[in-house]
Amino acid sequence: MTQLELAQMLGVARQTVAGWKREGVDLTNLEDLRRRAAAIITRRSTTEDHSAAKLRKLTADADASEIRAKQMAGALVERAGLVAQAEGVGLATRQMQEKLANSLPPMLAGRSAAEIAKILQREFRAALQQLADTPPQRFIANLSKP
Repeated sequence: MTQLELAQMLGVARQTVAGWKREGVDLTNLEDLRRRAAAIITRRSTTEDHSAAKLRKLTADADASEIRAKQMAGALVERAGLVAQAEGVGLATRQMQEKLANSLPPMLAGRSAAEIAKILQREFRAALQQLADTPPQRFIANLSKP
């Protein structure tokens, strides 16, 4: 059997078998060779596992730093803040709808269709503008009001 064949059988490099031969290791004692090969493979596996774990940690740290930098720059916002703003906008919209439902009937009573259309357009535009001009923080503050 050649050194290459023996190395392939044991799962090590041919150079490893050549090194054993130079050291005077008995290459006919397969039990000893398997034990030596297993030690090399275990050491290699442990080193690879450690290296992979170290790389995963470095990648995670880099990702976390990138996220923090984007948050500080305003490029990312937290989900909870967006949800709170969306809920606040929904509440403000509902309140605006209730306000219009109460204020429009008296304004529209006895008006022509053309006048009603103009009034509705004006009132809806004003309501939407008020929503657009409201800072997001006020929407969130509205959530705590009954």
